[in-house]
Amino acid sequence: VVAFATAMLTFPFGFFRSSPQDVTNELFGSEPFDFTARWSNPSLLLNLGIFTVCKFAFTCIAVGAPISCGVYTPVFLIGAASGRFFGEVINLLSSEEGQITAGGYAVVGAAAMAAGVTRTISTAVIVFELTGQLNHMLPVLVAVLAACGVGNLLNESFYDMMLQLNG
Repeated sequence: VVAFATAMLTFPFGFFRSSPQDVTNELFGSEPFDFTARWSNPSLLLNLGIFTVCKFAFTCIAVGAPISCGVYTPVFLIGAASGRFFGEVINLLSSEEGQITAGGYAVVGAAAMAAGVTRTISTAVIVFELTGQLNHMLPVLVAVLAACGVGNLLNESFYDMMLQLNG
């Protein structure tokens, strides 16, 4: 039932039919999303918002269900989409010469979200290895440390919570 409902809700959107690797590469990309209709039609910000909300809801359902599923990749994608959304909003509000690389915000968002959920500083190393670049080293490290610190102040990591729930 869950699989059928998920398929029916996600099929109309082309970006849900891509592999997680393709979505990550598109979100981390430095070029604008105008090159692909699956993100730009009808609106880039609307599609990024839909992707983030749906991915979050489906991840919560999958993690709460009594099935084995991954947590890291969906959380990583949620962070990347949120970061790209924020970067695109900044580009929308700034002047032509003040444009930023929205893909950089996706990299930082993915690292921060994954680190905040898992409480692992090694997320920064994983991001550096995935991207193959050290251009965003300082923002990624600051975001990972901030996410781990704030997360530790608010509650336990996802894995600690799952251990407590399972006894």
